[in-house]
Formats: sequence, structure tokens, C-alpha cells
Amino acid sequence: MKSTTRSFAVVVFCVGAITLACNASAAAATEFCPATLTKVYKKSTGADAATYYYQLQALASRIVEGDIIADTDAGWFAWTQQPVALTRSTYSDESRSLKLWYRIAESPELTVVFPQPVAIRHAWVAIAQAHGDHFFNWDARGRVTCEPPDFAPSTYPHAKEQRSPQPGDETPAPAPPPAQAVTSVMPFTIAKCAKPFASARVSDAARPEFPESVKDQGFDGVATSEIAVAVDPHGTLLDAWVWAKSGYPALDSAALRAARQSTYTGATSYCRPIAATYLFRADFTP
Repeated sequence: MKSTTRSFAVVVFCVGAITLACNASAAAATEFCPATLTKVYKKSTGADAATYYYQLQALASRIVEGDIIADTDAGWFAWTQQPVALTRSTYSDESRSLKLWYRIAESPELTVVFPQPVAIRHAWVAIAQAHGDHFFNWDARGRVTCEPPDFAPSTYPHAKEQRSPQPGDETPAPAPPPAQAVTSVMPFTIAKCAKPFASARVSDAARPEFPESVKDQGFDGVATSEIAVAVDPHGTLLDAWVWAKSGYPALDSAALRAARQSTYTGATSYCRPIAATYLFRADFTP
């Protein structure tokens, strides 16, 4: 058995605590913003080189609106995100040595047009407001200011993720019209440091115990469980829950206990300590 970690950056989450949303087995789940921005990309370097595409994701279904900000090679830009529904989808993640699944709530493909071609360095949801969130009570908090994520790359290669429709998945929502980016100002004073972006990490990882009971459940010799771990800017554990299930509840529980027993170092974004969520991965063999 071994355990590793990888950063969430701005990517996916799954509601381990909320059975209706994810059917996972953990006791809690934490969000730091009503939505996160992911998959920012261009489709062309030609006439529409000023057009970018992206998606929003969250732990549970909801409607989200707010403001998005981008740090580019031509300065800072911002745009208004019109209300868009994030609907629940199931993804699988498989390779020869890894097989797991998870659910996320995500928007349709969204579009933003800049006044000129730019290269986006980093972009995130700066202000967000949720409607119809029945699990995390974001509705009651109104407009929420969100910190930039750590933007750190994954710390280990991961298998290809693909949508795997399951009962309970929702019909994807229609996309609002393209947004128009406008010039903006730096959202905060940016300090200089040796490493401006760093993901949270394990400073002392606990080793998961292998539950012998799974041998009677058809265990075929290899399984992986991933635990979402939320920490504050100082690395103090705030929460941990099953993010991607191995197919063996006892293994998921063992990985969850190990994640909760481990100690962590906090994340950094633009040289500023931030709260962060990332994955604690446990690979099991007999």
C-alpha cells in the first residue's frame, strides 16, 4: 500500500458527504467558493484567437453567477458570468492500474471574448453567488469573494477521465450568450517570492491499513481510493471525504482514516497563503 497526493488546482470535486449528490461514504465535504473555473482553452489561433472557452464546476448542482478575472500577458481582464446551471455528471477514470469514478456538477461549455488576442496566465472565479444550492447553504451567503487557487500542476500522471452516464445524472444546461472581457485592475497587491504558486502537500503521511475483509469481497489485487482533503492556509486539516471510490468501502474507509491522521502544509497563490483542497491517493495491493 502507498499513498500520494495531487492538487485539485481548479479542477474537480465530488460530494462525499451528500448521498443524493455522490453516493459516497464520507462524513463531510468542504467548498471554498460556490464555483471553480476549469478547462480554460482556445480552439483557434486564427480570426477567433481572442475567444476562450471554459467550464465551471462545484460539489453539487446549483445556478451560479458572478465575476471572473484573468491575469494575461496583456494585463488584467474581467467579465461578468451570467447565471448558468451546474448539473451533475458522472466521470470514470481508468487505466491498466487505476479504476475509479466520481460525480461533479458542471456547467456547459462557456465562452468569453477578449477585445484582443491574449494569453491567459491564470483565471478564476473572483466573486460568485449561488441559487438553488440545497447542501452547502451558499444561497444564504449572497455574493462571495473567492481566493485564487494555487494553479499547481498535478503531482503524478493520471488516467484519462471520461463521462460515464449513470442513473441520477442530470441533463446538461444550455449555455448563456458569450461574455465580453473588459480591462480590469490587479485585484490585490502582488508580492514577490521564490515560489508564488504551490499546492498543499502532506508533510507526514499516515500509511493506510489493508483490511483483510476485502479478500472475501472479490478483491482482485489492485485498487485505488482518493480522498479529498481540505486544509486552511496554515495546513491545518479542515475536512476529508471520499472523493473517488475504489469499489471496496473498507478500502475507502482505510484511506479516509489515513488522510485524517496525516499532517499537511498549506498552499500558496500569488505568494499569499490560501486554503486549498487536493487529493490524497491510496493504492492498495495485498
